[in-house]
Amino acid sequence: MWSVLASCVTVVMFGTSLAVEPSCPVCSKYEYEVKLLERVLSNEMALANTLNKITETRAKVEDSLKSIQAENVKLNNAMLSLEVMKGPLVMFHARHLDGQYTYAANQDVVFKTVLANEGGGYDPNTGHFKASVAGVYMFTVQYCPFTKKYGCFGIVHDGKPLQRSFHYETDSAVCVSMQAFAKVAKGDRVWVRGSYVTSEIYSYEGERWSGFAGLLIRVL
Repeated sequence: MWSVLASCVTVVMFGTSLAVEPSCPVCSKYEYEVKLLERVLSNEMALANTLNKITETRAKVEDSLKSIQAENVKLNNAMLSLEVMKGPLVMFHARHLDGQYTYAANQDVVFKTVLANEGGGYDPNTGHFKASVAGVYMFTVQYCPFTKKYGCFGIVHDGKPLQRSFHYETDSAVCVSMQAFAKVAKGDRVWVRGSYVTSEIYSYEGERWSGFAGLLIRVL
């Protein structure tokens, strides 16, 4: 009886073991390893692409930084140039009062009415401008000759001509201007004087001014 019972238990256990074993599709360890390898390779390719993109981005960033550094150098140089150019304000403007004025050749022209004299370089008693700062200056003169009269003047720098102008008007009264640029040392003088022939000019408050002006453009 016990042997029969043992046999029955064995059959039941064997049957139970067969019943709980899971059913799955046909697969093998080789196929699993192949799929795993494919995943690894795919991940490696994705990582390689990511690294390439990072490298490209880094190169672009480095190029951008170089460009920014170059622009900074240009900006600093420009700022230094502006600092060099920045200097004291030197400017003057003087003119004649209403009236008629006659000047012989080589006679200094004195504009007594001072409209501006920043830096104090213009002397209304002599008509001379004396540079208190070495630099590049611009000078301009306007004169208004009478009809059928000569106007002949020059801008001189320590006695040497910088610019000359001649005008003879037959029909109507006009005003004539001339400009000059010069590198002027500290202490040098610039003024206006008659040239060649006697000049007859006038100044009228309403619309015609005869005058002399100058401006420091750049400090040297």
